[in-house]
Amino acid sequence: MPDYVNWLRSRIGTRRVFLAYATAVVTDPEGRILCHRRRDFKKWGLPGGVLEIGEELEECARRETYEETGVEAHVDHLIGVYSSPDYAFEYPNGDKVQQFSVCYACSAEAGPTAGETAESEEVAFFEPDRIPPLFPWYRDMVEDFLSGRRHVFDRGSRGAPVEEKPGYLALRPLIGHETLVVPAAAALIRDERGAVLLLRRTDNGEWTLPGGAMELGERVD
Repeated sequence: MPDYVNWLRSRIGTRRVFLAYATAVVTDPEGRILCHRRRDFKKWGLPGGVLEIGEELEECARRETYEETGVEAHVDHLIGVYSSPDYAFEYPNGDKVQQFSVCYACSAEAGPTAGETAESEEVAFFEPDRIPPLFPWYRDMVEDFLSGRRHVFDRGSRGAPVEEKPGYLALRPLIGHETLVVPAAAALIRDERGAVLLLRRTDNGEWTLPGGAMELGERVD
């Protein structure tokens, strides 16, 4: 399905929705970090964007980095997953989002040191101590990268949800049986003997790990 976001918004309007993002902390051989000044928010950010149907997250990180900055990036390792409702935001056009963002540490051998693309007003590599002000989620991703952290899960607070949880799959009457990106979590639980807890689903009879879809206002953990 091309352009998942436009398709989804044409059916649900501006209401808050989960979107899955891949974000890249891209460094050049000198250790500088790639940023771009976005045309929509007019602020600096890290390259990244929304996962398309049928796309893998690493593929999304590479694609979005190239589209936004013209830099070809290589994915090195996972930094973390950022799904806290603290990172919920609203686009200038009124579209409301709670992010499920997967951030990767990436490297680039070459690329623009300044310039612009169709999606960015300016592109540049910055020394780590000279990075311009960023949105909170980008700031946390860079901090985790510079601290050497890996496999981070949700640094945001554990306060109240951003809104009442309406039942995310209540979107089904609006989109029918079309493919919907739904963030989910599962737990691998073992007892003192090392046995793994499984459950058998009532809908298809299959055995699986306990888990399920996230609701708006929740965190992945």
